[in-house]
Amino acid sequence: MALRLDEDFQLSAGARGLVLTGFGLTGILTARAVGRAVDRFGARRCALTGTVAGGVLLAGVGLLWAAAGPAMQLIMVGLNALVLAGNGDNRGGAVSVGQSLRFGGGALSPVAFVPVYHLDPLDAFLLPAALLLTTAPVVLPRMPPAQPR
Repeated sequence: MALRLDEDFQLSAGARGLVLTGFGLTGILTARAVGRAVDRFGARRCALTGTVAGGVLLAGVGLLWAAAGPAMQLIMVGLNALVLAGNGDNRGGAVSVGQSLRFGGGALSPVAFVPVYHLDPLDAFLLPAALLLTTAPVVLPRMPPAQPR
């Protein structure tokens, strides 16, 4: 995203930082609503909703970056809720592994996608969007719906 903001929009480092901060800020501002949505509609449904919204927003990331923050919140809260609702003995450990994979993916994404960006900037956004949209429905566990409170 920072590369695109620099190359296509000629934003200064400070302006790029402000745009990039919008992702996290919108995630923070919607965190409570996302938590309520996961409780109300279920973790898997919310994680899939976040996946679809995130994939679409990722494909149009130049204009929709900040809006992707709540989609990421849906994915992360939904995944954590799925893990914590499981029957395993080490659910905290499972959440920890999930979070480490999240940060590991973030660390590896420049290695994977910057070369793609240099070949075709649009493909560098479409490829991860396609990966997100095609893998999440397959790998997310199916669980019986939670009983309403």
